[in-house]
Amino acid sequence: MGWGIPPIRSALYDFPAEQAGRRTVQWGQEGWGWSRAPSNATDTLKRTGLGNQGQAVAIRLPTPSATGRSMKTVAIDTSLPEGSVAASDGQTIAEVRFAPAQTHARRIAAALHEATARLGWRLADVELVAVVNGPGSFTGLRVGIATAKGIAWAGGGTLVSLSGFEVIAAGGSFPAAGPDGPLHVAFDAGRGDLFVSEVARDPASPLGWTAAAGVLLPADDWIATLPVAGRVSGPALDLDRLAALLATRPDLHVAPADARRPGAAAAAILAVRLAAAGRTVDARDLTPEYSRPSYVQENDPRPSR
Repeated sequence: MGWGIPPIRSALYDFPAEQAGRRTVQWGQEGWGWSRAPSNATDTLKRTGLGNQGQAVAIRLPTPSATGRSMKTVAIDTSLPEGSVAASDGQTIAEVRFAPAQTHARRIAAALHEATARLGWRLADVELVAVVNGPGSFTGLRVGIATAKGIAWAGGGTLVSLSGFEVIAAGGSFPAAGPDGPLHVAFDAGRGDLFVSEVARDPASPLGWTAAAGVLLPADDWIATLPVAGRVSGPALDLDRLAALLATRPDLHVAPADARRPGAAAAAILAVRLAAAGRTVDARDLTPEYSRPSYVQENDPRPSR
């Protein structure tokens, strides 16, 4: 206390997948809630606010047949300045977000313990560990990935990694997206650049989407190369300078603010799909996807190998 560390914000919500009909559970005044349409329609979880911290997030929950058996899961997302972790047992998710500051390394352990404690278990009980492996900054991603590896190694849990591009696309909250329409997703890479990918629907993927290799581009170049009536999303859309560029392309379909970011709650849900499909990774092979090369790499005169 007294070290100037911003407070952790948290939420707890339930999604009894076997229940038909429609129901909403609110948290606090601004709240979180989930709703389920009749029959086997997909559940949708929305965060409508956390005071003045962070951006809204919308998540589409998988149906029971898509997830298989319940697993005690923790998920970590440190790809953005506002980090998050989540714990899920298949019926309830507890997500904890840290304020948008450079406090990932100091906050992540306490956040994980809070999330798992809310569900009545410990990190030692974890069966599945999920981490968003990018795109993101050097420091942020290394903190999240190192933590995920440590939990998996210590407890013998299964490890899966997810692309932030695919987490955003699999959120499924883009009302203009047709069955075959790709999603163009952009993350802020700093210095006026974006790290972008085209994410296409893929029936063979457990997530339903596959992202192309990310590309580093100046923001104006990305806007200029987008197809007519293209669909765009990603956390970079919240930047003022990008909003101004998007205003020059009124033909584009821009994702709403509650659909532009990944997050640990979404990663926890989607991770079970990957694990059920055998899409796991060895901790030794898990590497981050940085949004741009480091300063050292950019200034190295030697040719890349």
